[in-house]
Amino acid sequence: MNDDRRDALNAALQRTPDCVPVDRFEDPLSSDEQQHVDQCGRCQAELALWREFQSSAPGADEGVAVEWIAAELRRRRASDAVPARRPVRWLPFRWQTIGLSAAAILTLAVGYVASNREPGVRVPQEIRTYRSEQIRAVSPVGDVAAGPEGLSWFPVDGAVRYDVEILEVDRTPLFQASPTNPRLELPQTVVARFLPGKTILWRVRALDRGGRTFAQSGDQRFRVRVSR
Repeated sequence: MNDDRRDALNAALQRTPDCVPVDRFEDPLSSDEQQHVDQCGRCQAELALWREFQSSAPGADEGVAVEWIAAELRRRRASDAVPARRPVRWLPFRWQTIGLSAAAILTLAVGYVASNREPGVRVPQEIRTYRSEQIRAVSPVGDVAAGPEGLSWFPVDGAVRYDVEILEVDRTPLFQASPTNPRLELPQTVVARFLPGKTILWRVRALDRGGRTFAQSGDQRFRVRVSR
């Protein structure tokens, strides 16, 4: 293709400041707009396609193409406000046909974006976020005079039950229970295993209605003092 025809094709595909936006076709055009459309091949093609789209239902396979074109335009507009011009691959078609095809694709894409805006993101009215909270132990902690008959800790808001574990220092389980109150009474068979000088571990976790742990105490230690 020679330079004159290439320049003519580029001129035909370029939008001018006087070109009428596609969304203006829904309302009666002003005299100046109508005069421009009568003289502009690009606007005439857009107007003809707009009228065809308004009067006919889209085919079953057109929706995917339209969505792809609209998504591509949005992606390019977001990634680069002033996209670099790419070299045009010239094909041996008549320039009138190429110009009409380009105008058809552009009109389809602009019309779709104008009339099918992305829906807003819905934000749930209430989202409860659980943080990892620390349960503060009350007793027993440290050296105690005698084997404790119960464990206690500060209550945690939102807890429906507590999982309590008592272990030996080597992590051997001694007792487990799931009270609903921030205190656990221990059976005498367990208290009898708290021998003087022996370190005992215990820990508690707070669970919500869904059975999820959202607070815990970590390992707590106590030891019955050896009498002298």
